[in-house]
Amino acid sequence: MIFTDAVKLALALLGLARLGATALTIPVSSTAFQRKEWSQTAGAQTLLSDHPTQFDSAMRPILFKGSSLAEQRFAKPEWMDEVPRSPWMIVLGSGSTGTRKLIPIQHAQLRDRIGVHSSILLDKNDKILFLTTLEYPTSSIRLFDVIRHGGAYFFPVPTHAIPDCCESNQITILVATVFHIEDLLAKMPDSATPRLGSLRALRVAGSTVTHQLSSRIRKRLTEHLIVGYGANECGSMTRCAPPEVFDDTGSVGRPATDVSLEIVDPLDHPLPLGVVGRIRVKTPGMFEGYLNDPESTGRSLIDGWFYPGDLGKMTPDGQLIHCGRGDQMMNFNGINIYPAEIEQCVTGHPAVTDATAFPLKSPVHQGIPVCAISLLHGSAITENELLAYLNERLGFRSPKRLIALKKIPRNEQGKVIRHERMAQVNRFFSQGRARPLS
Repeated sequence: MIFTDAVKLALALLGLARLGATALTIPVSSTAFQRKEWSQTAGAQTLLSDHPTQFDSAMRPILFKGSSLAEQRFAKPEWMDEVPRSPWMIVLGSGSTGTRKLIPIQHAQLRDRIGVHSSILLDKNDKILFLTTLEYPTSSIRLFDVIRHGGAYFFPVPTHAIPDCCESNQITILVATVFHIEDLLAKMPDSATPRLGSLRALRVAGSTVTHQLSSRIRKRLTEHLIVGYGANECGSMTRCAPPEVFDDTGSVGRPATDVSLEIVDPLDHPLPLGVVGRIRVKTPGMFEGYLNDPESTGRSLIDGWFYPGDLGKMTPDGQLIHCGRGDQMMNFNGINIYPAEIEQCVTGHPAVTDATAFPLKSPVHQGIPVCAISLLHGSAITENELLAYLNERLGFRSPKRLIALKKIPRNEQGKVIRHERMAQVNRFFSQGRARPLS
């Protein structure tokens, strides 16, 4: 499916679920090459769209005008089984490494995900504004969640219209990514009073919410911030709410009651509290494997556990501290350094708005820790000043270089796009940039 009208896309998603069909929602922003690749890998047979769309494939096109899908006579009788045999949706993974995995989510798994297993507890009185479109799986799942609970689902509005939309409609829950919130804060005038007074929850997802960002949200938007940890493969895992969400520990909260989460060593032995290791999890509605990718499935699903590829540690009171991607852990002169440790520290400085730490390969030192940062507009801080700040707090774990970028490249879900980041870093070094960051 590829839609430009959000309401028609919502109707199509609901109709296809009723038929027992499988939806693969392709972003309008995708290229022709991506559309062809994803649709062929997923085995798509029909192109459903609200506007004339050409695919370089043999798919049968159907123009959806918002009427009953059954009336358009492309439903197959076997799709109406009480227990559908086809997945509800094939989800496009985040693609932070440049390659997207295809994740089938079954109808039964959808039902499990829209139960109590959620980072936001909904009720029939809630009015929920989503800033991510239905092209993305989290918003699609929450559409069903809102309908199940009898609430009201509001479609995305432009950033500048968010405060007025929340006030005039008495929005109770706002769901956004870090990108949306940074954009909103940049366009809002300073105010001594939080602006989004109608909210009982602001759920920020997709990437790390730094202590600096949570402080700005508290001061300028709302006291009711909620963050968490989740993945397309298994849904929401943890939830962190006030007052703990405003601490500077890096916590993403406690696992939900129906979620099993452990920190394990390379041999899959559970680790003591406070020790960093691999995260593994079991959740209701967890996926059963990637589409046509047994190798990735074998790495991620082991003995009933899903390994999202992230590192973390547990606190004595049961909170998860997220320590970054396992494949990005740096080994510098034989010492393990976690990107999240650097990112959390550097974004604690008032001049830094965003950061992403990673290693540069070295034949001598293995991985030299560096960090790309975005600075507050108008900041005159230098690299040496920031490095001194970090050295004082991190010691030998401090990054050896800081790379100032106008903007950290992130995808629609707020995750760092690594190949774009490295392209910008390479340009930075090729230009022989001096050490001052301003």
